[in-house]
Amino acid sequence: MFQGQLDADPDGYLVTHKFVHTRVPGVFASASDGPALRQAITAAGTGCMAALEVEKFLEAEGGH
Repeated sequence: MFQGQLDADPDGYLVTHKFVHTRVPGVFASASDGPALRQAITAAGTGCMAALEVEKFLEAEGGH
């Protein structure tokens, strides 16, 4: 879905930095930790982290 737009590992999982940051400012990813940790609780936790990072990004850009 994001081929050519976001970095992915050989298995197709998005590459993130600081858990949820992608190389594209303002684009965050959750549950991108590959097959070793594909558990619902991990997805929920990183989804929450991504949402918090989006909030911080929007505040820094002058959004609400």
